[in-house]
Amino acid sequence: MVRKITLILSLTLLLAMVSAGCGGGSSPNPPVDRVTGVVLDSDGVPMQGLSLLVNGSDSQLTTNAQGRFEVAASLLEDLSEQNEISFGMSGVVVHTEQFVPAVKNDIEVSIEPSVEGNGSLEVKVFDEVSFEPLTDANLILFASELGLYQGATDSSGAYLFEDVPAGQWVLLAEMDEYSPEVLGVNIGENGMSYQGVALQPTGTPHYGEGVLVSGVITEEDSSSPVEGAYVSMTVDTGYIGIYEEPMPMMDFGMPERYAPQYFETFTDASGAFSFETPVEGYSLYMSYYKDGYIGGSHWQEITGDDDINLDLTMKALTMTSASGRVVDENGDPVEGAYVEFVFSGMSGGYLEDTIALPGDPMWDGMEQAANMMTDAPLGGGDSNNTGDGPDNSLMQRYRWENRNSERDTSMLYIEGYYWTNTDANGDFSFDELPAGSYWVFLDAYRHTSYWGEEQLEESTSANTFDYVLENIPVGGVEGYIRDENGNPVEDVLVTCVQPNIDPFAYTDANGYYYIGNVPEGDWVVTGYLYGYISSAANIDIVEDTTARVDLTITSYTPPVYDTLTVTGRTLDGAEGVGVEGARMIFTRTDDSYYYDSTAGEDGIYSAELVEGEYNLLIQADGYEDLYIRWWISSQWTEIDFTIWPIGSSGGRWGGGWGMFDGLEVPAGGGSGDPQNFDPDDVFEDWR
Repeated sequence: MVRKITLILSLTLLLAMVSAGCGGGSSPNPPVDRVTGVVLDSDGVPMQGLSLLVNGSDSQLTTNAQGRFEVAASLLEDLSEQNEISFGMSGVVVHTEQFVPAVKNDIEVSIEPSVEGNGSLEVKVFDEVSFEPLTDANLILFASELGLYQGATDSSGAYLFEDVPAGQWVLLAEMDEYSPEVLGVNIGENGMSYQGVALQPTGTPHYGEGVLVSGVITEEDSSSPVEGAYVSMTVDTGYIGIYEEPMPMMDFGMPERYAPQYFETFTDASGAFSFETPVEGYSLYMSYYKDGYIGGSHWQEITGDDDINLDLTMKALTMTSASGRVVDENGDPVEGAYVEFVFSGMSGGYLEDTIALPGDPMWDGMEQAANMMTDAPLGGGDSNNTGDGPDNSLMQRYRWENRNSERDTSMLYIEGYYWTNTDANGDFSFDELPAGSYWVFLDAYRHTSYWGEEQLEESTSANTFDYVLENIPVGGVEGYIRDENGNPVEDVLVTCVQPNIDPFAYTDANGYYYIGNVPEGDWVVTGYLYGYISSAANIDIVEDTTARVDLTITSYTPPVYDTLTVTGRTLDGAEGVGVEGARMIFTRTDDSYYYDSTAGEDGIYSAELVEGEYNLLIQADGYEDLYIRWWISSQWTEIDFTIWPIGSSGGRWGGGWGMFDGLEVPAGGGSGDPQNFDPDDVFEDWR
């Protein structure tokens, strides 16, 4: 039997009679004062409570118990042109209808399933915190080519969709006082598929009512307590990584306007610390610091109600020295080579974690440098890495000032940063620097640059390093950077870019820059400064000559949007765990706004969106894409999405978008009976 979704729109016409003189007549185009209609699911049952988005605007209207609605003409656009109504629940659009109001007064729209339905899907809905089944949770199963079905769970939290076409579907589960969840499900032919859904209570974090966090910090080698260590902790309650005090050095791609839970303290004489306030959330991130020690960090999920007690260690810094020699490919010494060692800890790590952290004595100085950060490509290495490691914007500026002896006295000294120049014999040396891991940079005029990693041992005899920088023909480039009015622009970052190489400079008060030691060849010269549209030009660098490139950068004030913060989790359908790194691309249906977000730890995402209707594409390596239409408003700002591994058999939850035709039916049940499968089995890994 072929099933369909039916939408009947009727135009209620108000005829205005016009009479003048000896006669009168009907207007050839009678005005339309409203549009009415009814929404039915594929079984012909009225769909109650669907919200209406009319031409991209929230109409504040919903369908009634009979599935009927009425839209005033004032909400429509040109009645002789195409209009659009989207129908949705909890912000998720389940169907969109386009029509011309003046063409017909009775419109029937149907989505014909491509095949007759012979598959079944049993859904069971639980409270994510208590794992109790949820009664009367609303379910909508929809796919543009397959149909639209609805249901509500029974007292066991279960509902059975029967006789639905096989294929890929989207399942929406929603209930008052819970955040909705959207899942991709696959229904096989002639079989039963199963899908478990865990809904999170609104306004509450995952997993419990709060836990106390405490611990002890000891010295790694001696196990003696570390007294006076500064300890900070941030608990993620949905806005991952946003601290109580804004963190200008760290770019999380989210607004610095919301404080989840942030705490700080110091260790006592026994190395112990504790936070008196119980914390609630998905996870905690802790950092700890003390002069003379390598700073540490700790992250973990909060997965239950048990208090958390941590045993943490810090390694005392051991001072050592290093030396070495820089030669060319012929073994001749390279005099004046710039040598830079940047401390990265005991085994590598983020520069921010090892040089300074919020609350460290030097953090106030770090804030002074915040205005130097840009999103421009970065120099000094063979990678345009904007976040991790030593090649970030602050280090780039710091390196420039040291190289050129133009160090601004207001520029803070970065602890853990060491630089020198080779002497006439190509030799260099460093005294009194910590043993541990370092990033190493070298460059010299008319030579290739170098960067790599070194491990400095406590024994100075082991810390001798030799480097080879090959001779190359070089030229230079100079010019002026001006704004759209012809005024010089100071402090513009100017880069020459080729694959893996990027010499750079900054403009002076006159807008002038000079970049020397540029290997001959074709280059792209680009100017960057926050608040301006960047500009670029191609140039051929010739040996022993200086090319001239002047650029104009146009000042730019980005538009100010009134946005909503939308949050939730992207989950692995097979394992029930968050999918870190899932990319979420939000595009308004009118193409007026775009947002690209990436899920963080535990699959948590956050997006700043203007109200309206969006197409949302969710992608992650190894997972099936999920593509839906989502309606963003202040009513719906929290929602979880589930994506499935490619080729997944559906895991213990079933229903994945892989090659799956249903889990084994639990004993004691037939294909048409709701199955009482155990929530302990379904959600074992969530406990």
